[in-house]
Amino acid sequence: MEIVTDLEKLRVPCIEATEVINVEAMAAALLYDMKKYGGCGLAANQVGFKHRVCVIAVGDMTPIVLVNPLILKEKKPRRVREGCLSLPGLEVEIERPMYVKVKAMDEHWNTRKYTFTGTQAQVARHEIDHLNGILMIDYLETYDREVKERLLRGAVYKRKTGLEGLVE
Repeated sequence: MEIVTDLEKLRVPCIEATEVINVEAMAAALLYDMKKYGGCGLAANQVGFKHRVCVIAVGDMTPIVLVNPLILKEKKPRRVREGCLSLPGLEVEIERPMYVKVKAMDEHWNTRKYTFTGTQAQVARHEIDHLNGILMIDYLETYDREVKERLLRGAVYKRKTGLEGLVE
């Protein structure tokens, strides 16, 4: 699938996943695309799905599928540099928790609790934010966010029209 870069689409919160959808297939597609695009996490709405499902695989960790995740606790905020597959070429410095406790179901509908620390916590928060329609640039001051959004919209326009590389 193709990564969604449309800011309006990305800001639409995902709906709760129910057992009517095939979460295992969705998770497999998300994991495939995450690896294909070189990410360490991917949320459903980043590839056009509308349900609350995301995947995380930082470094050598076994990939984790989070269905309808809920953050129970977070702490130890730290300023970090962050990028996003849906906001190509953009890196921002924001505050992220370095400890996140999450309750979610896995791809087999089993309820689980996960404790993430360090980069895993950062990625978990980033992906759950996506499911809630929140982008990393939404944590920036208004002026900085508006500048970044204009840059992103211009880059997307150039890619869609074939002008990329031709227009500065």
